[in-house]
Amino acid sequence: MAETQLTAESTRAPLSLSHILPDVYEQSPSSVLLHGQALHLRSYLARSCRVQLIDDASSSAGSPSMPDADLLVSHDALSKIPPERLGTVLAALARRATHAVIVVDTAPTDADTPHRTIRSCDWWKCKLEEHFGKLHVRSPLSARFAIFRTWPERGPIGTWRSWQRLMRRGSSDARPSAEPATTRDSATPDADAITTCPACVTGGATFVGQKVGFDFWRCTDCGLVFTDPMPTDAELVEFYRSHPRNSKYARKADGKLRRAGRRISRLRRQVSGKRFLDIGCSIGSAVEAARLKGFDATGIDLDAESVRQALQLFPHNRFLQGTPNEFAELGEQFDLIFCTEVIEHVPQPDRFMQAVRRLLAPGGLLYVTTPHLHHFRVPRNVLDWHSLKPPEHIAMFGRKALKTLMERHRLKTEHIAWDIKPNLKATFRAVD
Repeated sequence: MAETQLTAESTRAPLSLSHILPDVYEQSPSSVLLHGQALHLRSYLARSCRVQLIDDASSSAGSPSMPDADLLVSHDALSKIPPERLGTVLAALARRATHAVIVVDTAPTDADTPHRTIRSCDWWKCKLEEHFGKLHVRSPLSARFAIFRTWPERGPIGTWRSWQRLMRRGSSDARPSAEPATTRDSATPDADAITTCPACVTGGATFVGQKVGFDFWRCTDCGLVFTDPMPTDAELVEFYRSHPRNSKYARKADGKLRRAGRRISRLRRQVSGKRFLDIGCSIGSAVEAARLKGFDATGIDLDAESVRQALQLFPHNRFLQGTPNEFAELGEQFDLIFCTEVIEHVPQPDRFMQAVRRLLAPGGLLYVTTPHLHHFRVPRNVLDWHSLKPPEHIAMFGRKALKTLMERHRLKTEHIAWDIKPNLKATFRAVD
């Protein structure tokens, strides 16, 4: 299912998207009516329920041909309707849905935007309750807008169960598998062989299936999905040699620099030292962002071409070619280590983390991102997941697997962020 790019004129669209989706999943609807900027939810919901759009609030909302729906989601639309027509539109919307999630503006916006009805949260609540009945105000995300819904909060456990029910309905849809990158001769795995999880290092694993000739297993303890046997060094060298991506990354260097800068600004407040290391630094955007935030920044990468381009693009930083194991032998330590979209590539995660732990100073912070195996948007058949693409991605983590691996190396979980996309974004603190 293709992702929708957020092109809404409102800069709040990404924020509202991440906060409205849990409300939608909490209702587990069979049909949804999307109004205004809520149309950006269409691609996320189309696999699991029937989706209808209202393109023009002043006319389509009252269309007699619009089918009934379990849930109405309206964002950044009602405030654009003239006050004299608002009651008519609200009455039409209320007749078409059993429940509703409504986002409205409560403070003036840019003069060039077509907002015509800007009122306080209390005014909107009274107005909306004339048509939708009792409303519950969601925790405010901003002083500029408010979120209302027609049912009380159920808590995170109830929401999670609703996510599961909703996504289960759409899990049988056919989805294209990833294109083969490297193949092996298919063979039935040895049933008597003991497959050891490379994250928690236990002996229990169940066979999941094969993808482009690689056998995948699931750890019965931590849930890690991994390939066994792992790709050989020769296979990995050949794959990455014929799979260049640096030119694409170089074109996106400015955007990557800005995103890394925002992350590092948040993490900067959690560390006292100024030594920064990016493991798997690619063309060096995060390293440069750290330098601009006041760090003494270093980047390491296994690929010589990446290191060469990083030195050309950002010559004021230190970039080295090699593995974390090799770099750890130098005896240096760092207060903040970046390890973004790396660990899923590593054939031996436990050995990799031994080296990372040696590089992390006492009390230092490790920031890790990796695809999230147990995210609600991942297919039930994990072999259909586009992120499972050997020999590039060969160890797929959920929360438990990632925390288990970190705890083995005396790293305490500080925070694991929720993401609308199937990504894990986590910070870990070095403890004695």
